[in-house]
Amino acid sequence: MTKREKTAIKFAALFIIVGIVTAFAAAEAAAFDYTKLVDIGFVNRTHYESGSFEKIYVEADDCDIVFKFSEDGNCSVVCPENDKVEQFVFIRQDTLRVTRREADGWYSGFGIGSRFTKPTITLNLPRDKYASVEVITKTGNITVPDELEFTSINLTSESGNIALSSASEKADITVESSAGNVSFAGIAASLDVDTERGTINVKGPQIKNLSLKTVGGDISVSKVSGTTVSAVSEGGSIEYKLVTAKSFIKADTMSGNIELMGCDASSLSFNTLSGDLSGTLLSDKQFRVESGGGTVSVPQSSGSGTFNAKTRSGNIRISVTK
Repeated sequence: MTKREKTAIKFAALFIIVGIVTAFAAAEAAAFDYTKLVDIGFVNRTHYESGSFEKIYVEADDCDIVFKFSEDGNCSVVCPENDKVEQFVFIRQDTLRVTRREADGWYSGFGIGSRFTKPTITLNLPRDKYASVEVITKTGNITVPDELEFTSINLTSESGNIALSSASEKADITVESSAGNVSFAGIAASLDVDTERGTINVKGPQIKNLSLKTVGGDISVSKVSGTTVSAVSEGGSIEYKLVTAKSFIKADTMSGNIELMGCDASSLSFNTLSGDLSGTLLSDKQFRVESGGGTVSVPQSSGSGTFNAKTRSGNIRISVTK
């Protein structure tokens, strides 16, 4: 190695050390809040819309979507904007439409700041009840508070989380998510949820018809009273806690366990290949259970309701608590 090469290596090492020290000092000065260190180039712009509308449509690939009740009675949409984003806010055919797309280019979706922060679109709505809302996003989270009610709700996110805490009693709700978690609270409507890897959490009090499906996530339903309750998870577990239904309660898994606590319905049906089924019921049932290789422990059949359970290798342990 020549003297010139050795000198170059020493300077390169020195620059690396100086860079590390400078980065650490900047991070410490910002209390390790990395969003303060990056200018992602977004400027919030407020769009005011004065027309009337009953429907809402939002499409934004990389933004969190937040709905709020407007405190001043005006309709406004706060959007993060820059010269690399195409964004439109307008009212047409009784629908408030918000669309956002990044302009094509090598820089699209690139930047250190996007790793630490995500832009947020905030919709401030002047009324508390609307006919429908549809939101489509790839990575953004979707939040709908309990101050707002919609008759029809359709929410789709590939990897973002979805939280919904309000809907009219006659509402139909459809939610699809690939990897994000989904949570619901205080929904008195029909609910249809489909995820791939995200967890699903539902809390009562009353839901007309509940249908939950996930490939690899866990499902938890608690303090729910409805007409029908159904859950399917291939790789995750299913938990029903204080769940009652006028018609039926169902659960199906491949390898996940099914756990019941204080549940009841006219008909209960559970199937799992290798998972265990355990828990407590609130009333006697006519038990029909089958396990290929596990142990079975259930009360003697009594009453008019039915309880059907089948597992290939898991255990079945059920008791009645009156």
